[in-house]
Amino acid sequence: MKTFTTIPAELRNEVYERILSKDGREVIAGAIFRVNRQVHREATSYYYENGNFFVETPTSNTPGATILPPIADKYLRYLRNLSVYATTGQGSMQNVQDAASTIATLPAIRARFNKLTIVIWSRLSNLLNSRVDDSVMDWYHPITVALRGVVASGVARQVVVDLRGAWFAPGVVNQLQSQAITPLDFYRSGAPCFDPNDLQRTLSGRFASTHLTALGVDNAHMEPPSPGPGPSPSPVSSSLSTLDTFSVSSFSLGNDDGLSAGASSSGLSEPDVPFFDEEDIQEWEEGAEEDEDVEMGMEEEEDEEEEDLEEFRDEDLEMEEVPQAEADAIMANMYEVEQMLANERDISYMVNFMPELL
Repeated sequence: MKTFTTIPAELRNEVYERILSKDGREVIAGAIFRVNRQVHREATSYYYENGNFFVETPTSNTPGATILPPIADKYLRYLRNLSVYATTGQGSMQNVQDAASTIATLPAIRARFNKLTIVIWSRLSNLLNSRVDDSVMDWYHPITVALRGVVASGVARQVVVDLRGAWFAPGVVNQLQSQAITPLDFYRSGAPCFDPNDLQRTLSGRFASTHLTALGVDNAHMEPPSPGPGPSPSPVSSSLSTLDTFSVSSFSLGNDDGLSAGASSSGLSEPDVPFFDEEDIQEWEEGAEEDEDVEMGMEEEEDEEEEDLEEFRDEDLEMEEVPQAEADAIMANMYEVEQMLANERDISYMVNFMPELL
């Protein structure tokens, strides 16, 4: 009896192509990976070999994905077309060093890339970016060092370095070209760039954090904030630091040195006097009943809203896709607005702290 696993491999690949293509249904595409071990192995290898994948670095590791999260380590060798987005900045910054480490590991994952694209971009606004060297990478910048290893390894048939709000120092482009053993192409914001002068910029010696360093703030305090388990005091000392470190448990009414003797001996410190009386308790109980009535009303409103949404879901599924040209125009307008707002903030900041850059 013929089964799916016994038909020729060419036919199975045709099935995988139809299921895992862009027009394939996501439910079926996800289910095929769970059929059995053989189908899982064949489907995943086909999926990663024929798909275009985008990874941003640095990012948090996930279980089983320690190199290019969220792609599991065991599937990295199947990759053929990969784009890595890396944020640049001062080489001493930890997030820049982490991004460089990720790029440097690409030759060691045993993948044979057809096309490897490395997009290097900056978080600075256009206004500030044109006045400082945070986004200019010299020959010894961590990301440049990582790129040197990638282009010299031959890990990809074609390597593309796309600079978006970033530059190399003079001479770096030609040096990278001389070390590449496979075609190396440079792009500027997604478009091919053949003039090294459009990819390079002379160093000025100024950084966005120069004035902070002069005030005694080190690199650890200038790192981008990362979410922690809970609130913590501000890393930079300020006039509001006492508000960050305020603790209710350490504030004692009876033992504060600033309180008068009369206040310390008042009824507030006597354990025999109840802090809340019966009227307070009765008021809370009545308030709790009112809250229950409000919650019941809200639940009824949510049920009605859910019924209304059900009526429109079928129509939403039939909505036409937005043309790519219109989507690109929308994203471009959003980017321009974002840059305009960032420029306004940077102007205000430079007026107060870095007038020499204006």
